[in-house]
Amino acid sequence: MFLFMFGMTSTEPNKEVFSPDRCLAAIAEKSKEALEELYSNMADGVFGYALSILKNHHEAQDVQQEVFVKIWSCASQYRPGSNARAWIYTITKNLAMTALRKSMKSSGAEVPEIPHSDASVEDRMALNALLNLLGEEERQIVMLHTQGMKHREIASVMQLPLSTVLSKYNRSLKKLKKCLEDEFDA
Repeated sequence: MFLFMFGMTSTEPNKEVFSPDRCLAAIAEKSKEALEELYSNMADGVFGYALSILKNHHEAQDVQQEVFVKIWSCASQYRPGSNARAWIYTITKNLAMTALRKSMKSSGAEVPEIPHSDASVEDRMALNALLNLLGEEERQIVMLHTQGMKHREIASVMQLPLSTVLSKYNRSLKKLKKCLEDEFDA
C-alpha cells in the first residue's frame, strides 16, 4: 500500500550496491525510485525495530509507513556522510515511542512477530517466546543487531553508551543460550 501512495508498484531492489546515503541524497531531490530502493532494502528492519518497541504488529506497520513518509518529507535534513542507517532508526525509535505513549494498551499485550522469516510457524513462535524473555532494551538491541546494525550504531540510535549496548547484547545472548540449553536438557 505504501508504494502505491507515491505511484510506485515494484519492490525489486536496485541492481547497484545499496547505499542508504545515496538514496537519502536522491530522496532529498524527490526521487521516487530512491525512496522505493530505500524501502525495499530497509522496510523489514524498520518494521522489526518498531515491533520490538511496540509489541503490536499493526502499530508497528503504521510506524513503518510513517517512517518512510517522514523520510520523504525530511530527507533534505539528513547530513550526507553521517550514519544514514542510524538516522533512519532514530526516526523509527522516535515515532514508535510517540505511538507507544499514545497507546492505551499494556506493553506486553501482544507477542512480537519476526517479519518475513523463512522459518516455520513453530520456529517463529519459539523465537518470539525467547525474545519475550528479554527486557525491553535487550530485545531492541538484539533486533537491531539482527538487522545488520553494528553495536556503535545501536548505541547511537538508542542513546546508550557503547559499553551498555555490548553488555546488554552479551547478557541477552547468554539468557537465550541458557534457556535453549535448559529446554534441550529437559
